[in-house]
Amino acid sequence: MGMESKRFGTDGYRGVAGKELTARDAYTVGACLREVLGKRLKIGVGMDTRLSSPMLTAAIVSGILSSGSEAHIFGEVSTPAAIYLCDKLKLDIAVIVTASHNPFEDNGIKIVLRGGEKCPPAYERAIERYLGGEVNVKTVFGADIGRAYAKLDAISLYEEHLAELFASVGDGYRVGIDAANGAAYRSAPRILTRCGAKVYPIGVCPNGINVNDGCGSLHTEALSRLVRAEGLSVGFALDGDADRLIAVDKNGSVIDGDAILYILATYKKRRGVLKNNAAVSTVTSNGALEVALGEKGITLVKTPVGDKYVSDAMRRYDIEIGAESSGHVILSDICSVGDGVLTALSLLRVMRCEGASLSELSAEYIPYPSRSVSVACKDRDSVLLSERVLEARARAEAILGKGAKLLLRSSGTEEKIRILAEGEDAEFCDMAIDVIKRAILEATSE
Repeated sequence: MGMESKRFGTDGYRGVAGKELTARDAYTVGACLREVLGKRLKIGVGMDTRLSSPMLTAAIVSGILSSGSEAHIFGEVSTPAAIYLCDKLKLDIAVIVTASHNPFEDNGIKIVLRGGEKCPPAYERAIERYLGGEVNVKTVFGADIGRAYAKLDAISLYEEHLAELFASVGDGYRVGIDAANGAAYRSAPRILTRCGAKVYPIGVCPNGINVNDGCGSLHTEALSRLVRAEGLSVGFALDGDADRLIAVDKNGSVIDGDAILYILATYKKRRGVLKNNAAVSTVTSNGALEVALGEKGITLVKTPVGDKYVSDAMRRYDIEIGAESSGHVILSDICSVGDGVLTALSLLRVMRCEGASLSELSAEYIPYPSRSVSVACKDRDSVLLSERVLEARARAEAILGKGAKLLLRSSGTEEKIRILAEGEDAEFCDMAIDVIKRAILEATSE
């Protein structure tokens, strides 16, 4: 995979906008892309609804133009929509200003090559050199300055694409959609409506600071209440850039990325169209998923955390479905990247073809008890290796017992340590989490 770069994590370059990710940084990224890729580029630029997104987008576009490349400006679009438009319009790269599921103060830059390949580590390291001042960006003047093209209506191409692929799958269904006040706040309800569903939208009033705030894929409580109160067939929750999806069944119960993978993979298997009878997930997937899929004759390939690793494994082993428990679902026979709206439509199709609810479709997948938390921590790597945390980890493993799972990792998108405990007893999982959380907080304050 190559070594990780300093500013780029598992899904682009992220930080507090104006502090860790400045307009100057954004300009530098835009300006260096031509040199990094070795040619004059046609670059699609999209953004989410954060207060800082227009500032950073303007800086990126300025950098692109100053290098002599073209900027095709999409405005507020989801990450998968920007990537689709890049392919559709035959552009070289999609650059999306978004911090996905992070709080509004954060922002980020995702760089995706045509075809959906995430920015390779070699390119990330090259961009780091420009950001660090080791290499100066080159600018042009006169007639060599790049041109900008406003493509604010291009989102209709993406909407038409999905509406044609999934025509009528929503007929007769009453669907809740929580767009997280993010990039798909307009397009997601429109697409579902065009596919025949009666749509009940929430999280569709962005004001720059309410993206992911008590809504979306990380906070499904409001969606569950809506589904129960209105007697809806299903609910779908996106994140800030709509590349994730968490579903809610008709009873208001959460259907996470693992359950979604189970539903979609077993559906394909029953119809004899699951390529190589395999699926991909990450090490954080519930252990019961591998068992449940195995009972259906489906092999589960595990990867490190990060949808780029899922995508890499899918290409390597010729597998067309992969997912993270967080809701990144990749259906490569249709799209090369995670797309929350596409995943929602795919679930509706399964519900229609099987004549069943999501809870019925996932009934044979019963996850093991698990708990997960995130602890804010700047010096993550040293804290994880500290004697205090290592001792706490040993105590937590003893609490969980044999056959349990305990994962500690540094987040690739935020300054946090992720803790996951999985075992036979939910109470023991809570105890193990508390032991490690307390040790991290103590190590951080030393």
